[in-house]
Amino acid sequence: MDSFKDALRVGAYAFKTEMPAGASKLDVEQYSAITGQSDSYLGKAFDEFGKRARIPFRTLLAGDEFFKTMSQRGELYVQANRAYKTAIRNGKTPQQAQDEAGMMLLDPYSRADDLVDKSKYDTLQSDLGKFGDAAKLVQNADIAGIPVGRFVLPFTVAPTNDAIRTAEFIPILNLATPNGYADIVGQNGAKAQQLAMGRLTLGSMTAGTIALYAIDGRITGATPRDPKVREALPKGWQPWSMVFKGEDWPVDENGNDLPLYDFYGNPNGNLQYVSYNGFGPLAAVIGLTADTMQRMHVTRDPTMRANFAAAAPAAIASYYKELPMLEVYQT
Repeated sequence: MDSFKDALRVGAYAFKTEMPAGASKLDVEQYSAITGQSDSYLGKAFDEFGKRARIPFRTLLAGDEFFKTMSQRGELYVQANRAYKTAIRNGKTPQQAQDEAGMMLLDPYSRADDLVDKSKYDTLQSDLGKFGDAAKLVQNADIAGIPVGRFVLPFTVAPTNDAIRTAEFIPILNLATPNGYADIVGQNGAKAQQLAMGRLTLGSMTAGTIALYAIDGRITGATPRDPKVREALPKGWQPWSMVFKGEDWPVDENGNDLPLYDFYGNPNGNLQYVSYNGFGPLAAVIGLTADTMQRMHVTRDPTMRANFAAAAPAAIASYYKELPMLEVYQT
């Protein structure tokens, strides 16, 4: 509850000032609204227009700051709990252990670097190193005062971190991440190794479950490129979505709801599609698995139908080409 209240305060402050506490996933350096340069009516009009035009931006910034604060405070309490347990293992009394945990909570700046790194990791803002520096050069490029770099490369930090976080949940792909191999073999310590194995376990079980849902037509991937396949899709079909029974779903003679599809794969009623976008990187694991199985299931290409090695790379390429985590679909 303390974390939630603090996060609301920080989010409200960011909304009012249009400034983040630190790094932001918005990939911009100028945060403040445009303002008039005088006290004239025209200047004030520009000022008010600028404030209102940037309300969506300010709302996104406030949400970003909210979740970063939640992450930082959560990590602080985790470290305080760890300090308590460490003291108990070292033979200290419960009161002494509580005192050590309390000192941790009273001095969060002593763990500032860890807290900031954790919040950046959780909100897809981790430092991209040399790649990030190169991306900024492209983004800041302008021709005759026109910021062409922003049109060519509008986002880099969040999508790149989303791709890295996604790979950390997928066996084999995790080895391509910056610390993937070192974490798995234990070179970065037991804690990093256990977290890496936990992510792989979660990702593998999620992929297995989603694969079954995709085969049953209960979750969708990307929009098929084949026109014939698109024509055969149910009415109102929506990509990157979970599939549910719609209103007035038909029932059988016993009063039980009919299944989603009949024997031939046709819907037994109106289907409802609910997008799962915007919840990366877990949404990426779900989307890649769903699209891979969908490609193998609905394709007219016999090679693709039985070739997971061909369907999976195609699904990965489609996902990061469309960047559905940045899109919004109506349900």
